[in-house]
Amino acid sequence: MEDITLRYQQLCQHYSVEPTRNNRGEGHENGAIESPHGHLKKRIRQALLLRGSNDFESVSAYEEFLAEIVHDINARKQDKIEEERLHLQSLPLQRTADYTEQVVRVSTSSTIQVKRVLYTVPSRLIGESLRVHIYDNRIDIYLGSTHTSTLPRVFVSDHNHRARQVDYRHVIVSLERKPQAFRYSQFRDDLFPDETYKAIWIWLDTKMEARKACKTMVGILALAHRADCEKQLGDYLQTLMNKQVVPSLYQLQQRFDTREQILPSTQVKQPLAASYDMLLVVHSEEVH
Repeated sequence: MEDITLRYQQLCQHYSVEPTRNNRGEGHENGAIESPHGHLKKRIRQALLLRGSNDFESVSAYEEFLAEIVHDINARKQDKIEEERLHLQSLPLQRTADYTEQVVRVSTSSTIQVKRVLYTVPSRLIGESLRVHIYDNRIDIYLGSTHTSTLPRVFVSDHNHRARQVDYRHVIVSLERKPQAFRYSQFRDDLFPDETYKAIWIWLDTKMEARKACKTMVGILALAHRADCEKQLGDYLQTLMNKQVVPSLYQLQQRFDTREQILPSTQVKQPLAASYDMLLVVHSEEVH
């Protein structure tokens, strides 16, 4: 028995294990983590094959699909989790930051650059320096300590490409002042909410004079934003286009911009005419 113990100690000394660190940015070196990742990806691929489709109704539906897979994996190791739970320390009092931060400046075209992606922001922020919190699925934008907007995060395929996330609502106010800039905008095609609006623009551009076509299309986008009727307006314009009826911007505004114009109730108390004579008396006394 003593010989076995001695031999074991000699082997431990010979094959001593020394801790090492991974090189920064080289995630593949951490095999203990990357191996489970590989198994998870394989399970997801198999689950998609069994499902028969990669299409989901929404992002939340896809997240639920992934959560079920992860739950099945963790359920088999519940005893290990409970064993580790006994040795866990209490959580810190404050939540750790789960985002990275970047300070950007808004260009004259109402855009910012974040992680090689061009985002549009509300035109009122042009020229301002913004603080951006970058999460895995969104970016939160702050002007000072005031939260101004949240945008869905977009990823590029690799470091040699760029992408952009354009929302027509951010720039439509500026375009209303200069509608002719719409035709030559570098991200004009990205301003359309969907393919229906893109088809409407192509149709208007062939049916109207160039300047009028731009003014009408910008007015349509502004109406969709102002009256919050993007889907209804698009369907109505699709019907007009099928009937070859050129829309009138005024008629569209009358039909969809149904906001009630509420005037404030103001009561004006008219003073008596005789009270103005007092002004003459006071003025006369000041002169003398």
